[in-house]
Order: sequence, then C-alpha cells, then structure tokens
Amino acid sequence: MMAERGPPNVGTAPYYVVIAEQRGFPPAEQLSLAHCLQNMWLKATALGLGMQLLSMTEQLDKNKEFCDLINIPVGQYALDGCLIGYPEMNPPAPKRPNLSQVTKWIS
Repeated sequence: MMAERGPPNVGTAPYYVVIAEQRGFPPAEQLSLAHCLQNMWLKATALGLGMQLLSMTEQLDKNKEFCDLINIPVGQYALDGCLIGYPEMNPPAPKRPNLSQVTKWIS
C-alpha cells in the first residue's frame, strides 16, 4: 500500500518539516537530529498538534532535486523530517497506575 499511495498523511498534513545537520567527525548527526525531533514532538504535543515522523526523509540526502529545493549541497547533510498538523481525533488519555504502585525506593 505504501508503495502505491505513499506514506499516510503526506499531502494532507499542513506542514512537512525537514531538519538537517551537516555531517562531521565523529559522525553524530543522526543523534542530533533525533534529539531535535524529540523536542519538536514534545512541543507539538504540548500545543495539541499531531506529529508523525517521516523517516523516508533520511534517504533524500542524495537526491539532487530535493537538495536543490531546500538549498543544501547533495550528500553533505543528514536529513530527517516530520509532518505536523491537527490530529483528526485525539487519543484517549492513558491509564496510569498510582505512583506508589510502580515506585520502589532503595535505601
């Protein structure tokens, strides 16, 4: 299905956000991008927005047409991305146990 229709929500989400980190030594760009996306996810959630990771963005770093579109040199940056918008429905609140039931203090 994904090969025929593409990833779900692409084309319907209001924002496709691409983040880039210049490759370096030691190679830590994927870690940096992961931390950036985590912070974006937390902020989007706090604002009541929906967010979906779009890992196929990673493969676009060698695509000349895409790199030209976002004005970066081909192959010199690691990429990742996400879709951000308003969710069609909000998930129900998770059921969480009482803190005293899941905490063990070691003295």
